[in-house]
Amino acid sequence: MAAPTCSAVARSEETIDLLEEPCAISADARALAPRYSWRRASNIAVTVYFGVGAGGCVLVVAQRKPDGSLRVYTRRLTNYDLMLTTVNHR
Repeated sequence: MAAPTCSAVARSEETIDLLEEPCAISADARALAPRYSWRRASNIAVTVYFGVGAGGCVLVVAQRKPDGSLRVYTRRLTNYDLMLTTVNHR
């Protein structure tokens, strides 16, 4: 399910305010929010947020757990990461 979500976020043109999203429970996500322009896509298990800014690109993933809690992961993307994503989704 992750690939369709990643493809959808890459095609999305709507920008969002990350601080208004559930992932803002994470201090890391809150710190990144003002430095990037954000897009999102989601499926049953996760919401993927993709940020683009002067500092490059960043990914925030909010995973919904069975107990209703949310686990938030953040990662700065390198040029190598972006190249792999582009090659794997063609």
